[in-house]
Amino acid sequence: MSTQKHKGAAAPLIKRLEKLVRLVQGPDKPGSYAAISRAMRVSLRTAKRDVDFLRKRGFQIEYNRSGGFSCTQAGRGLQQVLQGHEEILPSIVLMRAMLQKISKIDAGAGASDLLNQFCRSLETHGLKIDEIGYYISSTALPMPQRLVPTFRSLVRGLLERRKVVIQYKSNKDLKKQERLIHPYHLLENEGRWYCLAFCAKTRARRMYALWRIEEAVVSEDSFERPAEMDDSTYWETQSEVFGVWVKGGSKVEIVLRMTGYAARLIQESSYRPKSMKVHRSSAQPESNRVSFYASAFEDVVPWIMRWGAYCEVVSPPELREIVATQAKRMLSLYEPFHG
Repeated sequence: MSTQKHKGAAAPLIKRLEKLVRLVQGPDKPGSYAAISRAMRVSLRTAKRDVDFLRKRGFQIEYNRSGGFSCTQAGRGLQQVLQGHEEILPSIVLMRAMLQKISKIDAGAGASDLLNQFCRSLETHGLKIDEIGYYISSTALPMPQRLVPTFRSLVRGLLERRKVVIQYKSNKDLKKQERLIHPYHLLENEGRWYCLAFCAKTRARRMYALWRIEEAVVSEDSFERPAEMDDSTYWETQSEVFGVWVKGGSKVEIVLRMTGYAARLIQESSYRPKSMKVHRSSAQPESNRVSFYASAFEDVVPWIMRWGAYCEVVSPPELREIVATQAKRMLSLYEPFHG
């Protein structure tokens, strides 16, 4: 996170892999996966996965402590290596099936031909391949087949800028609710798909989980896509705030006090989003102050709760109250054990 661009929105996968190859073949060899993560502006997990993927496809990526990562490229170029491995181009492959309803896409094409067809199809909608990151963010993870019909409708609504009627059942609803949305962006995060959209009922942006959408129908009514959605600075803003997306409204600074094992682990980048700042205390080495910004607490609360009694919310008061309420509910489940 920090000031990096949003993962996936900054560059389609094929461009990211090209950049990685240039990096490990260049004069300034990255000395660790963390260095690759910083240079590529991706998560540590994504950096490791991309290196492993290229290794499996014939790129001799090696590492030694003194020289860092180095690479001898496979005999074939990157495009040829990707040929026939369409599963690693989800932004293209997934949209192929959806775009067949809009454009003529050859379902049996290889990755290179598919990419060309995809580019031509995007051009019919006034888009370029470099702009696809403003509409869909994904990694190399596949999509469950049961979500494809929903995804198809959302892609069509997104590209044609048409409103979509969905039947949605949130975890708070006893039965599905009909909602009219303006789909802005499709996102895969940790293997789960979401749609960032404007909700006509609440008059606000919302994040909809695709697995909770039971039906999606594209309407004939159009909508105006916000200009900031096509601005790279908007995506940079996403990475500065805890959680998947900035959902609107002002950012709030959150301050935590970490103690015990949590204070030690939080100093390691793999245990925290990069937008978090750790302030070490020389007076209390077993206590660290952590600060970051958020515009919604949905993702923040579960992250805090995972640390149990080793993480205390210092501010803001409303978040402290939410976590305290959750802690009391948990305690009530075990009342027979503490009388």
